[in-house]
Amino acid sequence: MIQYVRSLLALCCVLLAIPASAGSLVIPDIAGQTKDTLAEQLGQPDGCEAAKQGEKCWWGFDLEIVFINGKADWLTVSGLDSLPYSSAALSGLGLSTRAPDQIGDDWQRWHGLDGLRELTLYKSGNNVWYAYVKTTTP
Repeated sequence: MIQYVRSLLALCCVLLAIPASAGSLVIPDIAGQTKDTLAEQLGQPDGCEAAKQGEKCWWGFDLEIVFINGKADWLTVSGLDSLPYSSAALSGLGLSTRAPDQIGDDWQRWHGLDGLRELTLYKSGNNVWYAYVKTTTP
């Protein structure tokens, strides 16, 4: 029943162009995009502020993006607790699945995955806590 409600909510939000949850975000559709393009896809950000590297904007509590040189470069995606803490979580973010390049006590990191510079998943229990993506800038 819960899965049915989530699916229905996701469908409604796609139709209304409102992000349902971070778990329904497709990283390749966000990474490298301009703020205007993302505003068309996700709606206007809830807020923006100047950052050392460029401009930081956020959508709800689940998506924060630092725009560097006008492009979505650093992404922090939370609200991923429905995804398992494994390589299988990558497909839930719209990415190819493969073994991580580095593994720490509470994180897994991929380099060069689907054109991204770096993606790190952080764990909470047996699930993903949040993902941190670097599109091009170190």
